[in-house]
Amino acid sequence: MSTAGVLPAVVKAAEAFNQHENRRDGLEIAGRLASGLTALRESLFRRLLESDKGAVKDSMLVPTSQVRSQQMAAEEIEAFLIAESVVAAARFALVKEVRPWYVSWLTTMRLEAWAPLSDIPKRVAGYLEKSADERRLDFSDILVRAVPEARRAPLVVFRLLPMAAQIATAQAFGDQKAAETLRREQVKILPSIGYCKRCQGKLLSDGKKCPVCGNPSWSFEWLCAVD
Repeated sequence: MSTAGVLPAVVKAAEAFNQHENRRDGLEIAGRLASGLTALRESLFRRLLESDKGAVKDSMLVPTSQVRSQQMAAEEIEAFLIAESVVAAARFALVKEVRPWYVSWLTTMRLEAWAPLSDIPKRVAGYLEKSADERRLDFSDILVRAVPEARRAPLVVFRLLPMAAQIATAQAFGDQKAAETLRREQVKILPSIGYCKRCQGKLLSDGKKCPVCGNPSWSFEWLCAVD
């Protein structure tokens, strides 16, 4: 795979991955993982900032303090997604060494071009010391404190997100069986995500998104549907 147009952080991570894992597909894996987690972060962040009319405020028109809060929220989302990716790597044995190698590898790749306000590696470590329910509750509480708009998000969003991050990880590694297992777990939480006539709630690849329900990060209307 050519490195043309690939972010330097991904190229560097791919090289480290191939060396540590004794593989040759590091660029594909790192690229899919980076794009999958970024898509989830940006989708959730936009959703949290939606107004009642579904519009996102222009960052040029909000106070500096609010912009800072939004950046902190984006960083917290990133830390949470990294932690959930680590959980998937451990559960499905995607790499030889999850801790500390995969934790450090993924965090380094994700933060290569960032100048974060908070200590994201410390936040990741904190999440990894908690149970799945504790991670989810801690994460939602922090987001609500940072971005009050997050109160409007359906609670099911926070239940589906961990598995979405894990699905993105499994798909990045080409483990379709693991990804399908995780999708079935999501459907158990919210059966209505499988009702879409366009995608039937099936796994999508290559950053695709269902234009009807929003799969893999469903629209508010779909998340609030009554089963």
